[in-house]
Amino acid sequence: MVNLKILPLLLSLGLALTPQISVAQTVEELEQKATSAEEVKNYEEAANIWRSLIERDRKNSYAYVKLADVLSNQGKIAETIATYRQVLQLAPDSAIYLKLGNFLVEKGRTTEAMPAASRFASTLLSVKLSNSMLKVIQPTSF
Repeated sequence: MVNLKILPLLLSLGLALTPQISVAQTVEELEQKATSAEEVKNYEEAANIWRSLIERDRKNSYAYVKLADVLSNQGKIAETIATYRQVLQLAPDSAIYLKLGNFLVEKGRTTEAMPAASRFASTLLSVKLSNSMLKVIQPTSF
């Protein structure tokens, strides 16, 4: 008799949890969904999806870059710049410096673009120097 009283409770608990489980999506599925939203120019939905991916993983630099791209398409200049700067804190990558610099130049903010261009060049130079140093350090075979 006790088991029959618990059954409705367990059943209702199971039903309450089921929608949450089915809504959960993988990162790849969400990325595809965001990309599809961008393709049809549904930038608000795309931005929301990229933000949800960032909430899942604050170190997802790809999601930050994609969010910045979407914000740029929406004409949200300040948010785009802030998002590019956030991702540069996570991953100071030359390609991201280039994207930020190009965005700033497109918006007529060339003075602000100069530091990004400088960082882009120095990042590329350091990578090139590192590769050159590795060639010098590696022993030659006879």
